[in-house]
Amino acid sequence: MTFSIRDLFLVTIVVALAVAWWLDRSRLAQRAANAELEADGAKRILDLIDPDWGSRTLQELVNLVPDSSAPAPSPPKP
Repeated sequence: MTFSIRDLFLVTIVVALAVAWWLDRSRLAQRAANAELEADGAKRILDLIDPDWGSRTLQELVNLVPDSSAPAPSPPKP
């Protein structure tokens, strides 16, 4: 049984696609793990700053933000 150049080319393409797919999946899994660690760190920081942050309503959290329509402490001179 002999292999032609076409057969070798097709095998090369299939192997290259399989390797590319595996690399993409492993990188995606690593990014997901990093995002999960980052989210856990952010949750710990929020727990240190405000232990009740998870039980507050959205309106309570919005009310904590300063009003953006307040005048500047020293407005610029024209």
